[in-house]
Amino acid sequence: MRAGRSVASVACVASGFSRKSSAGDLLPPEGGSHMRRIHRLFTAAVLSFVLLLQPHGSAQTPTGTWNQFRGNAQLTGIADVAPPASLSVKWTYDAGDAIDSSPAIADNVVYIGSAKGELLAIDLASGKLRWKYATGSSIGESSPAVSADAAFVGDLDGTVHAVNVRDGSRLWTFKTASEIKSSPTLAEDLVLIGSYDTHLYALDARTGKVRWKLQTNGPVHATPAVRDRVVYITGCDENFRGVRLSDGAVLFTIPTGRLHRRVSGDGRTPCAFRHVQLRRAGRGPEIAQDRLAIPQSRP
Repeated sequence: MRAGRSVASVACVASGFSRKSSAGDLLPPEGGSHMRRIHRLFTAAVLSFVLLLQPHGSAQTPTGTWNQFRGNAQLTGIADVAPPASLSVKWTYDAGDAIDSSPAIADNVVYIGSAKGELLAIDLASGKLRWKYATGSSIGESSPAVSADAAFVGDLDGTVHAVNVRDGSRLWTFKTASEIKSSPTLAEDLVLIGSYDTHLYALDARTGKVRWKLQTNGPVHATPAVRDRVVYITGCDENFRGVRLSDGAVLFTIPTGRLHRRVSGDGRTPCAFRHVQLRRAGRGPEIAQDRLAIPQSRP
């Protein structure tokens, strides 16, 4: 995004941003998920997607690209410009059920998944629906990623969907053995995504075929980060890994130490500390310059 343009797209995805201190260090996002906060403002299970614009008087058309979770494959979550001090609502869209993930924005289209089991493509300027795609299962915390031709998202039935961005038709699907809450990361011609079946998958973006998969010792909830053809992933098995993008070979494994474990109220959480660590921010590792930030659990 260039300075001076509308920051509507920035406001849409503000929940995924990191902040910078005066010294330039990366700081975690303030608060929890933006979409969860919006959800609490509406009654029942209906959640509207809210687009915020520049102060009144701007004649510019909203534009910009935020094509995957936290904005890029490094998961930095940093926008080039900050939202203005005064914002106004331009439009809302009623998705019909909860939205637990973050939107992606590409070519003036907003892509968002809902618990109703729909991937929605909404015109950024008008808020009008361009198309909807039925996944057949709820979309949870998996945020869409968008390439030039396709939008990718995972659902709670464990299926990865590739959808034609032009008309919302299905390009391909890939079924894992358990639910998907990881967001897809696009790197070269691959779609990287984790599943609760303990695997990190690298899928061919064009065909959906498995290029390689890496088995861990627990559910893969986090979203992978990529830099210099190395995939960085941390998961519920208390290990942080660097994986070669080309073939999935593990380059290093670093134990992250004993993590806080506590069974959730539903009694079936396979990776209970995610409620403290991963679900709170919904993110994987972040890469900035020569530093790597790994989310940690609280004692």
